[in-house]
Amino acid sequence: MGDTTAEVGIDALRYNELVERALVRIRSVGMEPYLDLGSETRSGTRLNREYTTAISIEMRILGSRPASTAARLFGRNLRAPIVASALCESRILKRLGPWTTPYLEQIAGGLADAGSMMSTGDVEGDEFARIVEQGAPVIHIVKPYTDEERIYRHLEAARSLGCVAVGMDIDAMYKEKAWDELPGPDYLGYQSSEQVAQYVRATRLPFVMKGILSVDDAIASRVAAFWLEGRATPGRGSVAAEVLARAAARAGKPLFVPIARFGDASSIGAATADLGVPVVLVGT
Repeated sequence: MGDTTAEVGIDALRYNELVERALVRIRSVGMEPYLDLGSETRSGTRLNREYTTAISIEMRILGSRPASTAARLFGRNLRAPIVASALCESRILKRLGPWTTPYLEQIAGGLADAGSMMSTGDVEGDEFARIVEQGAPVIHIVKPYTDEERIYRHLEAARSLGCVAVGMDIDAMYKEKAWDELPGPDYLGYQSSEQVAQYVRATRLPFVMKGILSVDDAIASRVAAFWLEGRATPGRGSVAAEVLARAAARAGKPLFVPIARFGDASSIGAATADLGVPVVLVGT
């Protein structure tokens, strides 16, 4: 990026210039490797991108008309079916600070301005309330805490604060780790199918099952939407393809797909165009 671009205000930057400016800052604090937080060998991320890169798009010009990206999700109108991933912290943004306004609130405010939707993870109390106050519709994804009462408190907080949906991060039952981390934290733990069913019944909000990694989990999830985990791998005969075809399409429920794991929006659209199921892209 040249000096001329550096002098241009943020609002005047083209998309590629904005991304490059961000990358310069990220590289300056040694955090570029953390843009890819796939677990273990990160082979799932690599295979997903190889698969979606191989999908070709058919262009149809004659007889077409301008498309609308508007979507409706959980009773809210969005400018496009693109929402934020479930956030609680960012190791990159923490290194790029300090922040006058906490960055989760800034992200929520930006999503409100963009006509999009915020998702929250392991946040609670005043921080949770301030995020909701920014004005973007919020999906609150609850962690599988070993303390059941903590789970119920999160579900009630989401309802009382006005969240549009709640959910549970089921693949965190056996703790979480990125490629450079030890599994943790210790306050996460296994939840039986009966326990999860109780959480679904305990709230009137739509319930999203985040972290779907198998066909069986998707079929067993009698919930409002499925959130496909990035470690599921697409392709013929693969977990993700079967989850899409056998679970989302059968249930007619929205399917959340992480862009960073499965490629760009056009590739995802091509892969899911004939499923007859609403696809919501998750920015990470």
